[in-house]
Amino acid sequence: MRAREERKFLYSVLLNKYIKLSIMLRKQIMNEFYLRSILFLMLESSMKEIEHVSKSIIEQAHALIRENRNQSLWFMREDYLPTDRAGLLRSMRSIQNSGTRAVYIQARNIEQCLLQDSKKISVT
Repeated sequence: MRAREERKFLYSVLLNKYIKLSIMLRKQIMNEFYLRSILFLMLESSMKEIEHVSKSIIEQAHALIRENRNQSLWFMREDYLPTDRAGLLRSMRSIQNSGTRAVYIQARNIEQCLLQDSKKISVT
């Protein structure tokens, strides 16, 4: 009789631990789901932001980055070209900080165009 009660007790303890673990796992899965949803929404909003940036501005920025990669952007990977507004602005500021006067003016003009586009987005 005693052995039977011990088995029931152990069974109830194991069942409680199983229930607690399944609840924890369910919470972890939900947290992961919410995290992925938030990341997806952030990525989607940044992709919409990229669509608003004029393609000609992006092309001009990429050309300037390629021309000044060795002098101003030596720390970037050789095959990296920023596609989002923040990356393009960082690149333009790096070029302004370490380039010649003519290059500075080009980078500043591109930066102003990028900033004007972002003002249009925030107004609408």
